[in-house]
Amino acid sequence: MILCITNREEVYGELENVLRLFFAMEPVRADSSEIPRLSVSHLAVLEGDRWIHEITIASEGKSRQWRTEYPAREESRLLSLRWLRRGAKLALYMALQDAFPKELPWGSLTGIRPTKLLRQLREEEGGAEAASRRLMDEMDVSPEKTGLLEEILEAQEGLYRYGRDEESDVYIGIPFCKTRCLYCSFLSADLSHPSARRWLDPYTDTLIRDVRRAGELLERTGKKPNAVYMGGGTPSVLGTDRLRRVLREARKAFPGAVEWTVEAGRPDTMDNGMLPMLRDEGIERISINPQTMQQGTLDVIGRQHRVEEIVERLLEAESLGFGCVNVDLIMGLPGEGIREAESTFEALRPLPFQNVTVHTLAIKHSSRLHEKLEEYPLPDGETVAEMVDMGREFARSRGMRPYYLYRQKYMSGNLENVGYALPGTECLYNIDIMEETHSTVAAGAGGISKKMIFAENRHERFPNPKGIEVYLREFDSIMDRRDAFFEGRENKDGSERH
Repeated sequence: MILCITNREEVYGELENVLRLFFAMEPVRADSSEIPRLSVSHLAVLEGDRWIHEITIASEGKSRQWRTEYPAREESRLLSLRWLRRGAKLALYMALQDAFPKELPWGSLTGIRPTKLLRQLREEEGGAEAASRRLMDEMDVSPEKTGLLEEILEAQEGLYRYGRDEESDVYIGIPFCKTRCLYCSFLSADLSHPSARRWLDPYTDTLIRDVRRAGELLERTGKKPNAVYMGGGTPSVLGTDRLRRVLREARKAFPGAVEWTVEAGRPDTMDNGMLPMLRDEGIERISINPQTMQQGTLDVIGRQHRVEEIVERLLEAESLGFGCVNVDLIMGLPGEGIREAESTFEALRPLPFQNVTVHTLAIKHSSRLHEKLEEYPLPDGETVAEMVDMGREFARSRGMRPYYLYRQKYMSGNLENVGYALPGTECLYNIDIMEETHSTVAAGAGGISKKMIFAENRHERFPNPKGIEVYLREFDSIMDRRDAFFEGRENKDGSERH
């Protein structure tokens, strides 16, 4: 156990995230009666226009201290907090690199959206070259990762649209899966348990009401629907008839949306009528997600379909004329290494798709994989990094370029997830979400609505309950509170939303 204490509570989360870069799976505590293996203390003192950060690391009866300075920015509360956190993070990172040297391609970065950070640095520095130099020199990001971020910002030119308060994206959530994958931490209903199937019809009926309310909310607030994304879970597990009902209601609720995407998901959830139905309902973009083309791995992670079914669904999608098909892959799955990655890319090479997302395995605490890590051999970080590089070269060999990126906690090798696309086939919703450019109205259990406050460069969130039963039981109250959240009205309990 690692004990982490600070005199500035608002930076504790940043300190904890930096510690995870060096000690990925070890618990970090702010207070404990247990004797820690390592103790980290942070003290921040404001002196004039600079923060003085002192880091003390104690272990095995010995301690060392580091002292660094970082500018203070007091123009606004949010900017002041951002710079305080950034300075605290860098101070601890430098101390840990001195005490426990470790090669980290993303350096001190712990956030989900490094592209957003690079945009901020370009504003602060007044230019792209100075921003990239600062990312490498100050934050220790490798030249390779810095170059990747630069590529992505270039690919987003003309697609990045920040500050359009008259528009809103829409997310429609289907929290059901045929089975729960080994690595999955999402709270979704596992239909391998017969009891979960009883929720399919009531959930579909309620989701249609939710979609209708979302459409009315956008119309009432004067916002045009921009990108509509249906995700999960696995939306196709609803079955063709239920999913058609939801899509038809959505098409009425969000007229004029410029993009429609459905995560068709696993090939074993698509009956013979699923893909034709999606095309008939005007869906241009779908995702078919094999994760790997190794049958043994599919069996281990709990995906009950054959590699041949992936091939069949991709060929069917091509024959139906979908404008864009995305394929999801995960590098670092149990039992896989360089040879398996090569085999997967070779199997995919002749198949038709326009986007590919190369994920790095993230070991989430609530996943079955985390509970039984000792039972599953995982490749080391260097191997996963090589596999991720192979994914990048595979995408480039097909004429694709990276256009969005995000990172997660507990990722193998502290790496990243990257979406690649043929020019002109980029997913606007993915860019909007990762760069936080639009408000989002979310329908369905577990969906998180987001209201952008553009004047202050921040957002507020309104989460729907994750539990399906709670969502169904409290639906009317949830809808009232979501409306109040977006309209800035008082809730029925008297509390005001801003």
